[in-house]
Amino acid sequence: MKWLVIIGAGLLPATSLQAAPCATYEADAVQVGERTYDPADPGFKVVTVQLERNPEQLDNSCQSAEIEITEQAGYSIALRNGSHELNTRFVRSPRFAQPADNLIRLTGIARRDMIRDRVLLLDMLEAPSGQFVPPGEYSADLAMRVGSGPPVSFRVSLFVAPSVPLLDGGASRNLSLGDVSDGGFARSDFLYRTNSSLLVTAYSDNRGTLLHEDGEAFGRVPYTARIDGKIIDLTGQSPVTLPFVDSRQRTGTLAVNVDPQPVAFAGTYRDTLTITFTAN
Repeated sequence: MKWLVIIGAGLLPATSLQAAPCATYEADAVQVGERTYDPADPGFKVVTVQLERNPEQLDNSCQSAEIEITEQAGYSIALRNGSHELNTRFVRSPRFAQPADNLIRLTGIARRDMIRDRVLLLDMLEAPSGQFVPPGEYSADLAMRVGSGPPVSFRVSLFVAPSVPLLDGGASRNLSLGDVSDGGFARSDFLYRTNSSLLVTAYSDNRGTLLHEDGEAFGRVPYTARIDGKIIDLTGQSPVTLPFVDSRQRTGTLAVNVDPQPVAFAGTYRDTLTITFTAN
C-alpha cells in the first residue's frame, strides 16, 4: 500500500507593526523662584512655572500631545486673596498660543522643547508694581493636562508684603522753631502710601532735647514731638501705631513744640531726630 501525502504551507500577507500614537505622558508642574511682591518695588513681579516630564525616552510623535493649563474651578486665571485680587497679565511668550482668561495652551515650539529637554520653565504671569492691596498670599489653583492624560493640580502664588514708601522725595527735614523765649512750634508734612498699619519709632541724638551749639555747659531745651497728633517716645523704645485707613496716598504730619524758655542762654540749639516707619 502506498500513501500519498500532500504537504502544504502558507503565509499570511505581511503587515507592518505600528506603535500606537503618543496620546499623553506623565508630567508635573510647580512654581519656582521668588514669590514676594513688594508694592513699592519698581518693575514687574513674574510668576514662573516649571514643567517636568517623566525621564523615559519619548518618541517625537509625543510633540503632538497638547499641553494646557487651566484654572481648576473654571474661573479666569488670577491671583486672589478672598475678595481681593492682585492684578496680573499673561507674559507674552513664543511658548504660549494666544491665552484666554482661563486657558493657556503651549505652542508646538514649547512642546518640542519639553520632549527634548524634559524640563521647561515658563514665565507665566506678571504683576505690575504699585498695587497696595492688603498683605497676604494671593494664589490661583491650576491644573495642567497633557493630551488625553488626567489633570495635574498645582498652585501659583505671590505673597504681598506690608509696604510703606515715602513719596515726597527726600527723607530729610529742617524744622526751625525760631525764637523760643516764649515757646515755639514747627511742623512738616510728608506724603506716604501703605497697605497696612504702621509702627513709627523716633530716636533723638540728644535724648529729646535741643543742645546748645557751644555744648552741654550752655544747656539744653527739651521739646515734644508728635506724629499725626500722637506724642512719640524720643528714645526709640516705644513705637506709635498709625492704623491703616486705605491704600491711597496720604499726608502725615510731624509737629514739634517747645515750652517758653525765658532764662535759657542765647544761641542756637539743635537736635537730630531719626524717624522710622515700618509697615506692620
